[in-house]
Amino acid sequence: MSAENSCVAGASALYKPVRASRAALLKLIDVTITFINNDSGVPHNIAFCTSSSAATVIYKGENILGVSNITYTFDAPTTPGTYFFRCDIHPSTMTGEFIVQ
Repeated sequence: MSAENSCVAGASALYKPVRASRAALLKLIDVTITFINNDSGVPHNIAFCTSSSAATVIYKGENILGVSNITYTFDAPTTPGTYFFRCDIHPSTMTGEFIVQ
């Protein structure tokens, strides 16, 4: 997976779906994310869940095949806390946390 894949929410968050970058800070309620998939021929998405079990999904973005990008818009949880995100296609290697304050 390319280190150039990224997902940006306003000026408050940055998500790079690579093993070395596993955290994001989201302070917005209405979140708009532009997901850039630079992996040619490789599908990715982003799913936000209440925990790493991924049992309760907050938002699941559509899969996109690289090289391409997509904009996702969803409502972040209103309860402060630490939540989980992942690529559903690569759930063991493309994961992270987002914080609602």
